[in-house]
Amino acid sequence: MNLTKTNKTMTKENKILDSEIKEFKNYCVDFYHNKYGIYPIATEKEIYEAVNVFLMLTGIEKIQFDSFDREKVRYILNNEENFKL
Repeated sequence: MNLTKTNKTMTKENKILDSEIKEFKNYCVDFYHNKYGIYPIATEKEIYEAVNVFLMLTGIEKIQFDSFDREKVRYILNNEENFKL
């Protein structure tokens, strides 16, 4: 097995995942920012923290970075206890 090739592949996959997470955070901010969001409920810092909680509670293989996932972040922001990941 060529470890150099494997490491390059992992690095590329990590960069793609990092990019998707960053885009998802921005997507959530666009919806929930308390000053300019469509549904103004939280600061940018609170939204980033909620996204991080969502990422920690959900297996990465289950995340689609879509509107369903965005809604789960909203549940976290609203401290709603009865939601399924």
